[in-house]
Amino acid sequence: MMIVTLEEHFTPMQGLVNASWILLGGLWYTYWATFVSCSLVYRIERQDAALDIVLRNLPKLRSGKLDARRVMLFNLFINVVDLHEMFVGAHTDYPLVRNTFGGQDILIFYRDLMRKSALDLEDIGLTVLQNWSARARINVKAELRVIEYELDQMRRHEVPQKNPEAYSAVSSAFRRLWNAT
Repeated sequence: MMIVTLEEHFTPMQGLVNASWILLGGLWYTYWATFVSCSLVYRIERQDAALDIVLRNLPKLRSGKLDARRVMLFNLFINVVDLHEMFVGAHTDYPLVRNTFGGQDILIFYRDLMRKSALDLEDIGLTVLQNWSARARINVKAELRVIEYELDQMRRHEVPQKNPEAYSAVSSAFRRLWNAT
C-alpha cells in the first residue's frame, strides 16, 4: 500500500485516515489468515509430517548411485501432493452440473471413470504399502473417449453458448480427470 500511495500528497489528517485503513486491512487479513490456518491445522500438520518424512529420507547416494526405491517413493509423494492440489484447488459447481445434465449419460460415464480411477489409486497405494511390484493398471480409456465424444456432441448442439457455466464446469472436470488419470 505504501508503493501504491507513494505518489499521493496527503494532508496530515488524510495521512492518518489512510494509515488507519491500511492498519485495519492488515489486522483483518491477519485475523482471516489465522482463522484459516487454525481451521486447517490438522490437515496442514498431516501434510507437513508426511513431507518431513519424505524430505528427511530424500534419495540418498549409495556407492555413488541413487537408491531407486527412495527415488520412486519421493516421486510418488510429489505426484500425490500434485494430485491432491489439482482436485482440492479447483471449484466445480456440482449442483449446476447435476441440474443441467442429470438425465444424460455423461454423468454415468463420469461416475464410472471416477470409480475406476479411485480403484486404480487404491491399488497403487496398496502396492507401495506392501512393497510389491507394480500390478496392471486399470484401463480408463473407454470412459475418457466417451466423455470426450459427449462433450463434442454438446459443442455441436451449442451447449457452450446456451449454458456456458454448466458446460464450463463439466468440461473443466473432464480436463482434471484426464490429467489425473
